[in-house]
Amino acid sequence: MFGQLHEIANHTLFVEGLEPSLILKEPDVASAVLHKSGDTLYVMDTGATPVFRARMIEAAERLRPFDRLVLLNSHAHPDHTPNNSVLHEIPALTKEHYISAVGIPFLDYAARTKADFAGIGEYYHLEDGPGLPFGLITRLFKPFRWIYPDLIDRHFVNFMVSRVMSKFRPLEPSLETATPFEHTPAGPLPIQGLALTGWNLRDDVYVIESRGHTQDSVSFYLPKVKVLFLSDETVTWFNCWADSSAARVIRILEATLAMYHAGMVDVLIGGHQQDQFRGAAIPALIHRLIDNHQTLVNTLELILAEHPTGLTVPQIYRKLSKFRSQPAIDGFFREEFPKMPGMLKTAITYALLEAGFTAEGAPGKKRFRRLGIY
Repeated sequence: MFGQLHEIANHTLFVEGLEPSLILKEPDVASAVLHKSGDTLYVMDTGATPVFRARMIEAAERLRPFDRLVLLNSHAHPDHTPNNSVLHEIPALTKEHYISAVGIPFLDYAARTKADFAGIGEYYHLEDGPGLPFGLITRLFKPFRWIYPDLIDRHFVNFMVSRVMSKFRPLEPSLETATPFEHTPAGPLPIQGLALTGWNLRDDVYVIESRGHTQDSVSFYLPKVKVLFLSDETVTWFNCWADSSAARVIRILEATLAMYHAGMVDVLIGGHQQDQFRGAAIPALIHRLIDNHQTLVNTLELILAEHPTGLTVPQIYRKLSKFRSQPAIDGFFREEFPKMPGMLKTAITYALLEAGFTAEGAPGKKRFRRLGIY
């Protein structure tokens, strides 16, 4: 249930996020974790919307007493950070706020989101993004592209950004309090047998440089209670943004498996699963995420191998839909609509780029093919 508080370990609460029925109707609110150790309360992400904000404050009150409040952001996206201003509402003697330096400029949500839309618009026209039936509405923009192409791009992007951002209000990322993790150099973390780097916060929280979902993404390990909060490294789409890295997502997921098998992880929390994972459910989730991504990439490679002169993203999407008899592929389509219209075409685009395919042609109509194949 949205905003429900779950005690997942001693002095540790998981605040459940929201899975949208449709992103233009309601927000996709990420989950958060709060952990008290000694006199310090660590708040890992703050979610969005007034409802979630109230639950975050309630969770903090349940974990009193504490004198020091430390807010840690996994990354800058507007489903994780708009309630950062709770930092000013939760009483404490000292307060700190950290986020990766790379992410601080991205707390300007509108500018970042417009840049994301503009970037993907190089590969396919945005009005072609959502699949049917939602695409019936966006495709009404298509006839006007022939007359006012630049105007359509600007208006469509502005429409999408305003609609999406309105669901996350109030947007209060507390930019003025944000301090880069990198104000001290990252170093090796004391996690036996794993070459993970990041920041050790008093042996209470290990901030892991995962950098997979986005270039500013970090994950949180609470060694004293064996809780691992991977935030959006557990998102179904490994390549949902221009700065996503499936290779780094897989690296942190494989590290999670190693930590689990070494007895270091009792509870796993993801940013958007709205659940806590324990025991055998932990490796089951990790294997499912990795296997599904690999199935997607393998299927895309198979499709393009049969079309050496290349295909556009909408063409690839249509051909991919013929493989829905495979549970993994069907899952990506079901995840897309009605929850995240257009996301699958974006994931296709960035997965192919990371896999080494080239895209050539006019903006919005680029054709993907394997380099060296004509």
